[in-house]
Amino acid sequence: MSECNEFYTLSNGVKIPKIGLGTWQMDEDTAERAVSAALAAGYRHIDTAAAYGNERGVGRAVQRSGIPRAQVFVTTKVPAEVKTYRGAKDSIARSLEDLGMGYVDLLLIHAPKPWDEMHAGGKEPHFAENAAVWRALEEAYEAGQARAIGVSNFREEDVENILQSGKIVPHADQIKAHIGNFPAALAAYLRGKGILAEAYSPIATGRLLRDGTIAAAAAKYGVGVPQLCVKYLLQKGFLPLPKTTHPAFMTQDLQTDFTISGEDVAFLDGVKAASSRLADLPNVGGRLEARLKAVGIHDFEQLSEAGARGAWLRLDAADGSADEEDLAALEGALRGTEKEALPPSVLAEGAAFVRVAKAGTR
Repeated sequence: MSECNEFYTLSNGVKIPKIGLGTWQMDEDTAERAVSAALAAGYRHIDTAAAYGNERGVGRAVQRSGIPRAQVFVTTKVPAEVKTYRGAKDSIARSLEDLGMGYVDLLLIHAPKPWDEMHAGGKEPHFAENAAVWRALEEAYEAGQARAIGVSNFREEDVENILQSGKIVPHADQIKAHIGNFPAALAAYLRGKGILAEAYSPIATGRLLRDGTIAAAAAKYGVGVPQLCVKYLLQKGFLPLPKTTHPAFMTQDLQTDFTISGEDVAFLDGVKAASSRLADLPNVGGRLEARLKAVGIHDFEQLSEAGARGAWLRLDAADGSADEEDLAALEGALRGTEKEALPPSVLAEGAAFVRVAKAGTR
């Protein structure tokens, strides 16, 4: 029996399905198709965000599924860039309207800092601003607009700020966690506070699919790498949010009726992190890394989201000197990317753009 049919219980008694479908990098129509397929496959937990731009698609899929609303757990997030009480109130109202729902099951602050500061290592903690946003979430909770509230990408100091300034202890913290990048100290801290840890990018945005060590460990249990990654997090007490648009992969990700031995969990704990550093990607040298960071692309996830086309346009707009060498390097960096990690729109549009750019008629 899949653990998607099992639940964690949040500190306020709300039950949350142990596995959810992530929808990052899906446009509105893709999200509608993916969520429809996921619900048909047995998922009852869908994760979206205002910043994803796909809440309408997610809402349509849930509404058209024929599944009672109360049986589908829906999470959304106030954008990281929203750092005022009024802005948060407005964002929550827009999300409910876009989703077409009177309430969401879990409402999160997407990040403690705006994304450009998160990626660039900004030092301003935004404690006062996050406290103001948290007050808006608390009011949404008290008004029945959210059955539970929490945070995302918050470290210990960010959570402590909420504990000191707010009335309600966050029910969940959604963070990046996967084999090779397991935040043990933060996990222990959250567990001690009664806060559920959710894991986005459980397969490291596709990078773990190409790791031979992890593939060998998965083969030992007769499962695929994604299943092993999902099960690893479940055994750590995390709630994984795998992302895929393919129904067959959705079904596979839910097949977690096996147990990783303690010895193998310890082995996986020691696996070297799958790097998301630009410098570790093929064809991204120091010059291109510096240029990408200058236009706001600091790691693999951002580059995957932008695609070769988007990244090249950013470079070209910044100084007008982007050339075919830059484009070739960007193509090379993304060529080895698991295609599932990139939205179809990036793949299709990027391929067309590359053809035109190489012809010198952009």
